[in-house]
Amino acid sequence: MKIDKGMIAKKKAVGVRADGSPVVMIMTHGGLFAFFSKTKKGEIETLGMAPHKAIAAWMTEKKARDVKWKDGFMKSEDIEAEELKKNQDSTFLRLRKLLFSDDINKSEKSSDYYIFYDTKDIVIGLLHKTEIQSRLDSGDLYRESLVRNFSLNEPMEFVSQHKGFRIG
Repeated sequence: MKIDKGMIAKKKAVGVRADGSPVVMIMTHGGLFAFFSKTKKGEIETLGMAPHKAIAAWMTEKKARDVKWKDGFMKSEDIEAEELKKNQDSTFLRLRKLLFSDDINKSEKSSDYYIFYDTKDIVIGLLHKTEIQSRLDSGDLYRESLVRNFSLNEPMEFVSQHKGFRIG
């Protein structure tokens, strides 16, 4: 599994395998917990992943029965979840502020990324133009969601009315 650096909210060694290789936990900004270690050949092995730390750790123990967790590893779960929630709340507010801002950047240069606000499920994020179009084509996207180019060179619009997207 490939996790880009920008997706990582936290990364730390949380245990060790019998052969001495560290077990590394990665928590993404989206709330995914993933555990990895290196094989004897030096390759990265995915041990377990889930949206809940304890479940991902349990999956890791099922796959790699030789994992020994560091003392206090599972005790910090509540703190990590609270940090993630604060980060998500802050990101939501910042993106919403940009989406509804009256400011228009006079630059003609446009980005391929859009601030996307699903008005049905109340979810906000950054999506690539091709991802939005793909979801439109498959019917997985609410047409009355709001979009605004991330370069802020245009006002906010409904996806159904935006000239950059075709409704099929």
